[in-house]
Amino acid sequence: MDKWLKYKKPRVSKLTYDEYRSGIKRAKQFFKKDTFYIDTIRPIDIQDYYNSILSSGAKTSTLKNRHLCMHNLFEYAVKLDLIPFNPTSRVEMPKLEKHDATFYSKEELDSLFSVFVDDRMEIVVHIAAYYGLRRCEILGLQWDSIDFENKTITIRRKVITVMGDGGEYETICENKLKTNATRRTLPLVPHIERLLSAKKKQQEYYRKMLRGGYNNDYLNFVCTDDFGNLIKPEYVTSHFRYVVDKNGLRHLRFHDLRHTCASLLIANHIPLKAIQDWLGHANFQTTANIYSHLDFSSRVESAETISSILGDAETGINSKRTEPKQETRGRKKKKSDCSSDNVQP
Repeated sequence: MDKWLKYKKPRVSKLTYDEYRSGIKRAKQFFKKDTFYIDTIRPIDIQDYYNSILSSGAKTSTLKNRHLCMHNLFEYAVKLDLIPFNPTSRVEMPKLEKHDATFYSKEELDSLFSVFVDDRMEIVVHIAAYYGLRRCEILGLQWDSIDFENKTITIRRKVITVMGDGGEYETICENKLKTNATRRTLPLVPHIERLLSAKKKQQEYYRKMLRGGYNNDYLNFVCTDDFGNLIKPEYVTSHFRYVVDKNGLRHLRFHDLRHTCASLLIANHIPLKAIQDWLGHANFQTTANIYSHLDFSSRVESAETISSILGDAETGINSKRTEPKQETRGRKKKKSDCSSDNVQP
């Protein structure tokens, strides 16, 4: 396990390596109870390990990450001819739990914006709602990504928290994004442009006022506090939850602002393909899986289309129908009850 981690470290991002290291730590805790060797571990042993993860109360998304770690580990062992096959490929995985995202309406967003006025996270919240950016993408914005002249904003970096070699967590900025789709240039929305201009002037003001008390390490970053310190990912999550709860707003995770952005675009008839590009999803299937159930307008359009096509067919069918015969009121008299002169037609 340690050899594989050492092999992967220079080949993956720091965030991925941190996830692998966490997975290996968990696997060591489980397999140390018995004597296991790489060529003696069976699929049933892997299954027991996965079951122990679920029984500890972890979500299926956590198990998925642990499975990816183990799969890559054993795939490496297959490549080195240490084992003939990957035992994780013969293990049955549970179905992933689907998270029901929470969305804010436009009115609820206005209330949210009002409670973040003059808050150090005001611009973070607005960018998340207007652009649907991920937390790491917002914090990774630097001033060279904002083109005030050509009115564009480019997402090219991310800020994440990982565990350092010394065992302590550290916040770092990475220039390497997950996929090419994640790196994107979008039009600069006028409202966000005004906020960014005000933020830049504010940073310059506090830097002059505080002088030596201002942190000059993050001068290029957009999302800093009044002392020039970079806003950290954990603070975004915790402070957002605190402000929402304090002001009695409907519960919403910070990441749900991304979903709210998508839901508002869909409600205003923006195609899913365009939303994929806006959010930076690597493929269309991801966007469709998350948001297709919200695209009710396309279903209404389909209903109207099929109705216009088949509407005449409905009319044609009705025109050929004969009116039902009216029943004769009262009980029919038997022929034997009627005289020959009084027979009813």
